[in-house]
Amino acid sequence: MNKINFSNINNSTNDYQPVTFGNHRHPILNSGKIERDSFMKNNEIRPDGCPASVDCSREDTEHIKVTKKMLYACDKEQIRDLDPEEQLRRRDELISKGRYFDPSNTIDIYSRGNLEQAILSNFRKTNFTMDGVQVNSLEGLLQSLKTDDIEKQREICQLTGKEAKKAGLELTNYDGINLHWQGKTFRRDSEEYKDFLTRAYELRFENDAPFRNAIASTRNKTLLHTIGNNNPKETILTVDEFIELLTNLRKKL
Repeated sequence: MNKINFSNINNSTNDYQPVTFGNHRHPILNSGKIERDSFMKNNEIRPDGCPASVDCSREDTEHIKVTKKMLYACDKEQIRDLDPEEQLRRRDELISKGRYFDPSNTIDIYSRGNLEQAILSNFRKTNFTMDGVQVNSLEGLLQSLKTDDIEKQREICQLTGKEAKKAGLELTNYDGINLHWQGKTFRRDSEEYKDFLTRAYELRFENDAPFRNAIASTRNKTLLHTIGNNNPKETILTVDEFIELLTNLRKKL
C-alpha cells in the first residue's frame, strides 16, 4: 500500500491555543492538555469563534480564534482501539512529529470522522438509482463491479459501510483488471471506467443534498484521504481518483 507523503501538507502551528480575552487568558484553556481537550469538547463554539461559556462581548476580543489540531485518519485507525490513556499518549507523540492537520483549511475524508469527513466518505448511506439499480452507497456500487452476476450486483449496491466493503472482498474471482456492470465488461484502466465513475458521483451529487452541501463547504479546503490506497492494482478506486472526482464536483458549484 502506497504511503501518504505528509511532508507536502501545510500544518497549523497551533494546538488548542490558550486564548487571550483582553488582558487575561482563560484559566481552563491555560491549564493541562486533558482539561483543554475537555473544555473544547464540552463547549459549543459560536460563529464568532468564541466558546459559549466565555464572554466575548468586549471590543478587544474580535480577533479571537480557537485553533485545533486533528490527527490524520490513517493514524486514528491505528490507535482507536487502544485504552484512552494510551490513545492520548500516542496522540501527543504523533502531533509532536507533525502528523496532524488544521481542519480550518483541510479535510481528511474518513467514515468515522466528523461532519464533512464522514459525509464525503463512500461508506456513507446515500440514495439514488443508476441504470435502474438502487444504490445505497458508493462503496456498494464500486464493490459490485467485481462480479458479473447481475443479481449479486444489485444486492451489493444496497449495502453500506463495512458491509459493502466486506461483500467486495469476498468476491474472490475479481482479477484486478476486468470490471462488470449490468451485463457489460470494461477494464479497470479504461476511459469507460472513468466515465462510469464520473456518472456515479454526479448522480450522488444531484440526489444527495448533505453530500452536495459537504462538497460546497470544502470549497477553499485541501481534500485528503489518508486512509485510502493509491495503487490501482490493489483498490477499485485510488486516492487520486477519489479526490479528482470530488474536486470536479466542486467546480460545478
